[in-house]
Amino acid sequence: MQTCHVVIVGAGPRGLGVLERITAVYAERAPDWGLHVHLVDPGEPGQGTHKSFQPEHLLTNTVAGQLTLFTDESVRDGETGYVVEQEDAVALADRVIALLRDAELRERMSKAARADAEKRYALRVVADAHWELYEAVRREKGRG
Repeated sequence: MQTCHVVIVGAGPRGLGVLERITAVYAERAPDWGLHVHLVDPGEPGQGTHKSFQPEHLLTNTVAGQLTLFTDESVRDGETGYVVEQEDAVALADRVIALLRDAELRERMSKAARADAEKRYALRVVADAHWELYEAVRREKGRG
């Protein structure tokens, strides 16, 4: 039996929602594949969903099913990842299964996503964006 390894980074409401959706349909849609989930979270056991040092304005008191994940333009459907409709667990499972069955597709998407991330988040790009923001704020404050 082949095994699919899934890594979910963050065990907050969104990460747990993704885990729930994958496991809800996985056995039914891919019975010939094993599933090994790696849940990665920097938090300590028992601290709950929210960090004790987290500012109050960042806390949420909703259940995982009420939260959504919005992707940015870096996720291009079929090129650097897949986009599925919110709460469509079957579509999510179908996309995961398509990736499991097609090694070339996994490799192609992986390379495209990595190249895009390296281009968008290279140290020089991020540093320049921060510098531009700093200069814009400085100019604005100088006018006041």
